[in-house]
Amino acid sequence: MGYDRRGTFDRDAQREEDVLLRRAAATGLRQLQTPESIPVMESVLANPGEDRLVRLSAAYGLAESGRSTGVAGLTRIFEESSGDEQGRGLAFRALTSLNDERALPFMRQLVVSDAEPTYRLQAIRFVTTQGDQEALSALQAVIDAPDEHTAVRDAAAQAHRILSGR
Repeated sequence: MGYDRRGTFDRDAQREEDVLLRRAAATGLRQLQTPESIPVMESVLANPGEDRLVRLSAAYGLAESGRSTGVAGLTRIFEESSGDEQGRGLAFRALTSLNDERALPFMRQLVVSDAEPTYRLQAIRFVTTQGDQEALSALQAVIDAPDEHTAVRDAAAQAHRILSGR
């Protein structure tokens, strides 16, 4: 609980402490990975009004436990975090750290998106590492785009050569 200088209750401080507590609890649930924690994480992820970082911990925990709802949640958090670089970066790192083929559709989409080149380059590396043959058409679209960022085009060309065996 927080109090302002006059000794009166400060609701903003309580809300901040509450968010920090929920973030810590969500991280703990993610780390526990017990059967009892799965429905709690699913409920947290399904609540769009919940703090983004709390939902991110729940999504990551679900993805780590093999639930496709976790991967979908991480991609949703990435997409909704365009104005929040911390949330966007954390969601993306969680997705790539899974090293999981369930993230491939999202990564293919990211390759041809207008997202920051850094994310697109990492998505190209991800589809290449996964040996994703379905990414060839997305990579070709990047190669053929006349106004594409040079580093992204070069990475797409190299990935296309690797994946197509040329």
